[in-house]
Amino acid sequence: MNIFSKWALALIVLSTLTASAQVSVSSPSDGATVGSPVHVVASANAANGIAAIRVWVDNNSVYLANSSSIDTNIPMSLGSHYVVVQAWDNSGNPSKQVMTINVAASATPTSASSSSGAAVNVTSPSAGQTVGSPTHFVASATQQGQYPVTAMQVYVDDQLSYSVNGAQLDTYLNLGGGSHNAVVKSWNTADQAYSQAVSFTVGSSSSPVPAPAPTPSGGPGVTVTSPSNGGSSGSSIHVVASAQASGGIAAMQIYLDDNLVFRTNAGSLDSNVNAGTGSHNLVVQAWDNSGAVYKQPVSVSVTGNSAPSPTPTPAPTPTGSGYYDIDQLSGWDSCNSCAGPGGVGPQVSYSLSQWQGAPSIDGQSAQFWLGGGHPYSGALWWKELAPKPSASHFTYDLYFNYQNANAPQALEFDVNQVVNGGRYIFGTECNLKETGTWRVWDTTNAHWVNTGVVCSPSANNWNHMTWEFQRNLNGSYTFLAVTLNGQTQSINQTYWSKPEGGDELNVAVQLDSNYAGTDYSVWVDKIALNYY
Repeated sequence: MNIFSKWALALIVLSTLTASAQVSVSSPSDGATVGSPVHVVASANAANGIAAIRVWVDNNSVYLANSSSIDTNIPMSLGSHYVVVQAWDNSGNPSKQVMTINVAASATPTSASSSSGAAVNVTSPSAGQTVGSPTHFVASATQQGQYPVTAMQVYVDDQLSYSVNGAQLDTYLNLGGGSHNAVVKSWNTADQAYSQAVSFTVGSSSSPVPAPAPTPSGGPGVTVTSPSNGGSSGSSIHVVASAQASGGIAAMQIYLDDNLVFRTNAGSLDSNVNAGTGSHNLVVQAWDNSGAVYKQPVSVSVTGNSAPSPTPTPAPTPTGSGYYDIDQLSGWDSCNSCAGPGGVGPQVSYSLSQWQGAPSIDGQSAQFWLGGGHPYSGALWWKELAPKPSASHFTYDLYFNYQNANAPQALEFDVNQVVNGGRYIFGTECNLKETGTWRVWDTTNAHWVNTGVVCSPSANNWNHMTWEFQRNLNGSYTFLAVTLNGQTQSINQTYWSKPEGGDELNVAVQLDSNYAGTDYSVWVDKIALNYY
């Protein structure tokens, strides 16, 4: 990310410019036919040293090492894959080597070295094991250095299948028969990723995961009061549950057919989950403050047709101080190269078309377009507002609608304030391709931090987003909570501002493209910034 004196926020995207770092991949070779997991061996060098190497497979980041060499095994599904090995030197200059390989069969994993230690430990399933479905996944992550673990995820056959905040996971995933390749990943507060791969075979369906016996009064566990196990429901399933433990409950989540659909940092929940007609597996999971996991699965049958998602009704204009319909204001500033490292990213085409009648919420949306042809490029738009030096609490509220679910690498929504000799960057991004989570900006250390909170908007539909921020008297700032499509998730992460004079207030929107540089548009409507 680059900090600019005028608007102060741009995402560090992967530049295609020639850099001083040089990457050499010794395995696999371009055009090779290999088995899975694929043995990847690479090294990089630069005059000022190598900071990190990352491996991308079909636009998904699957491995990261903060070293100048890697030797690892990466599970891949059968068929053709586009693989990118990219390195950064200590000045942030990138270089990469691109190859296309074909995965034809399973391979015996090659022993891989690790420069970071065994950060992820998968205890179930074990490598080469034949298991039933649903398959039991158990894993934990060990803190590396000074950075605590914030989140873990399970990828099965290159698809994100499970995500959890914390340093351990214990869940069941429904999988089809045959061979599968899984990767369990962890992230820490420095946004460093670690992983362990495991290949296994699903031979038959295992016995359904039994619902736990009712929790004795005062004992730890999860109690689901709605829906009833084996019962039926309309297309909107009313889920009511609570959890208890001697040390207190830190968070609860709802999974529908192995997909995270709701999360709250509380000991109870009451929410509606939309589902299509047919049978569904629902799991309510809770974590206590020591990290222990409790869960209760419920089977429910949805009868009747699910109603299509309507265009959301615009919320009433809030009372109090604020800026409204910012998308309709003239005078937006923008840039493309400033969205890259060092402010010299690719010169990708981009545009802003305001006052669009469709798609829109109020008949006057703004269309942000990012052109194609430049992998991992980006464009940034920002609107300067009259400074409000006394404002310390902000709510950034908007609706967004994007086409082509595979095109965006990330979508960024930001608020910037300069006041009392400090710059406060309330930077947020919905990282769609790499982590599938919300990330927030640490201004002092100039990097993204993975919150572990899932971000899964719906393409070709209107998504309603609300971020809540707070500027603190001691020079720090806090990301309080995010709400996406009615689901509020607590963040409560605090970072420090950087010194800067003047007074400033602006909002920003940034689009970032995928590994193929696919062009796409995002329509944004009803942009509002409330403050007090």
